[in-house]
Amino acid sequence: MPTAEEIRLLHSQSPVIFQSIEMLDKIVAILDALETKPGLRLSEIVRLTGIPKPTCHRLLQVLLRQRLVARQGYRYEAGTRLYRYVYGALTQEPVRRVAVPHLRALSRQTEMAGLLSVRYDAFRVLVAVEGDPALVPAEWAVGSVAVIYAGAASKTLLAWLDRAERDVVLSGIQRQPLTDGTIVSRADLERELERIRQRGWALSLGEREPDTFSLAAPVFDAAGRIAAAVAVAAPLVRYRPALVGRWVGPLLECGRQISAEMGFRGIYRPLARYTPVRSGGLGPRVGAM
Repeated sequence: MPTAEEIRLLHSQSPVIFQSIEMLDKIVAILDALETKPGLRLSEIVRLTGIPKPTCHRLLQVLLRQRLVARQGYRYEAGTRLYRYVYGALTQEPVRRVAVPHLRALSRQTEMAGLLSVRYDAFRVLVAVEGDPALVPAEWAVGSVAVIYAGAASKTLLAWLDRAERDVVLSGIQRQPLTDGTIVSRADLERELERIRQRGWALSLGEREPDTFSLAAPVFDAAGRIAAAVAVAAPLVRYRPALVGRWVGPLLECGRQISAEMGFRGIYRPLARYTPVRSGGLGPRVGAM
């Protein structure tokens, strides 16, 4: 809390404080310009921000030293330090704090890695990982970023977006095959997302990493919006269609519990749609993936 004297100074007409605020406004304007269109020349930043060229150049030198901005030749872009701030914010997601104990229990039940992901624009960011270290390869580290169109967690985050928002996301990205199993056709992806919504959970068989499979379910917030995707993942050699039913039940229950603690009060429909596998059966039909 600021002291009474600090409050007086902040509300005064101090020219020093006013100049500092003005300078901060200019820095934010530069960073906003680089977020809108990375790879800008100094002249382009000046035009977009309205900051005089000498001042803009001086501020860019400061931002370069602090790694808030990076430079490639004559062009500037966001620096690596900004990604650290984004990473820190993501790892403090309320859903992460709620989900961790449930992920641990899910990992124990399924003997697979338990993962929690959120969407950041057109990407999927891993914000929590639980399980035996032997089950969790280095590439599944917290903070790892993946495309939003491939993998069970990514498809889950897309499937429960409202159509307008999903259209914006999918229209703004170019889908490239990551493996032979990646869905790149917009029509095929839309059909896959519809199957996921109808079934209540997603499956990926080597879509992002050729030797990995994963299953994912949605987590909803208090307003009923998709907040995250909870998933289990393991090496593809462990995948057996007959075991899907054994894994999906705990996965959906985990999604329901996290959603409830996030304030969701509706019916967790993925669990309501799920039909447990019968003894001796082959598990639920997983469809074409």
